[in-house]
Amino acid sequence: MTNPGRDRHPSRTTRPSEPAFRLTEGTVESHLARVHAELDVDFRTSAVATGIRLGLIRR
Repeated sequence: MTNPGRDRHPSRTTRPSEPAFRLTEGTVESHLARVHAELDVDFRTSAVATGIRLGLIRR
């Protein structure tokens, strides 16, 4: 017996040959800039430290 959902959507297998979506470098940079602004920090390390302090990131 086959899985009808899998047959109709081959991209939804457990190991897709290609990502379901792609992120451009600009998208990632824009997202990180917004996160840094929201946390009022300038650097990744500061963002991580602030996230830990605020309970947004668990150690």
